[in-house]
This record gives sequence, C-alpha cells and structure tokens, in this order.
Amino acid sequence: MKIAILTKPDSSSPRILAESLQCQLRGAGVESQIYFNLHVLNRLVHYKDSKLSFHYWLKKKITHWFSDQQTIRLLKKMDAVVISECIPNAYWKHLYNIEKLKAILKKPVFVYEVYWLGNAPTQVATLAGNLDASPKRYDGHLYVSPVTEIREQHLPGN
Repeated sequence: MKIAILTKPDSSSPRILAESLQCQLRGAGVESQIYFNLHVLNRLVHYKDSKLSFHYWLKKKITHWFSDQQTIRLLKKMDAVVISECIPNAYWKHLYNIEKLKAILKKPVFVYEVYWLGNAPTQVATLAGNLDASPKRYDGHLYVSPVTEIREQHLPGN
C-alpha cells in the first residue's frame, strides 16, 4: 500500500503532523510520501467559489499549472491520500476543493488533524453556519487526540 500525505511546506502544525504520520506509517511497513503542495487544492476551487478576484485566480492557475499537474500525476500513483491540515481550514469550501480532488483521483481521501471535528461542536456549528463542508467531506478521519471540546464517546462510523 502506498499513501500520499499532502501538506503545506511551511513549518507549522500540519507539516509536523504529516512528518509524524509518515514515521508511524513507515513503522507499520506502509510506504508513504509527503508532498508539500497542499496549495494545489486551492487551485482546484472554481474562481466563483473562491474569495479571489478572477484575474488573481487565473494568474495562480496559469503560474502553477505544470507543478499542479505533476502533483496530481504523483497522487494518482498512490492508493490513498491524507490531507494534513488544520481545522477549520480543511473544511472551507472556498479554500480547498476536496470533492474535485476525489473525482480526479478516484481514490479515498482522508484528513489528519490533532482532533476529530465531530468532537468540536462549536467548529461544526460555525462551518454549518457558513455553509462549509461537514465531516463527511472526507472518506475518513485520522487524529491524534479523542478530546477537544468534548471527550469522544465512540469512534466515528461505529
């Protein structure tokens, strides 16, 4: 099994989580690769759904077209993709187009974060109020802690 981990290149929580996940996967004998091009998902967002002007959006699409295509080709060779990103960013429709990525790859896409969104009712309410994505946006959730606003009572999906 080959897992792609997609995250930001800067030194931040998502990158640290991605590197930690890669160590865990390798320890379990799973092949994994980190791709520091999470912003490819920004450019999958249609300009009408983004918060960018058309000209700025188009400039970004053109400037990064070749590198984005290369990243997509590499992701297609993997069995699954894990997005390492913060909440609520991972759920903002105007920031990342996870749905389009899933349609392109036809592979499962998971999110990896410090906590599971379902244990953060305040975040869920804020996202729902903004008509952003729900926890169902991803095929599965990987997280470090079962505790955030509330303690997890059961695993998601059980």
